[in-house]
Amino acid sequence: MLPKIAQVPGDTKQFNHHFRMLAKADINKEVLTFMKLAYKLGS
Repeated sequence: MLPKIAQVPGDTKQFNHHFRMLAKADINKEVLTFMKLAYKLGS
């Protein structure tokens, strides 16, 4: 798992959180929660 947090340009309060899944083992409870939320919002 390669996490990365980067500040949004021009915004001092917002950050982007990047996650690169390289193996099934990279999926933990927190990641699964966000994957389900993204799927639900994308429907």
